[in-house]
Amino acid sequence: MPSAKQVADEHLDLGENQAAIVKKVEELTLYLLRQKEQIDRQQKQSCNWKNNSASFKKSKYHLLLPSIGRELF
Repeated sequence: MPSAKQVADEHLDLGENQAAIVKKVEELTLYLLRQKEQIDRQQKQSCNWKNNSASFKKSKYHLLLPSIGRELF
């Protein structure tokens, strides 16, 4: 992207510059949308892992409690 000074000094076509800016904005918008989708997937996956971890801990304790109870009595 040419600077404002470069456009003025070299008499560059502003139409081309404007088209380049629009193209760059479109590219960055698509990039941001992909990043948001990826973040959403990762947050969902993280939530699933937390839920699975909590379920595993509960099931582990339920399996251990009967054997611990027998040892105490």
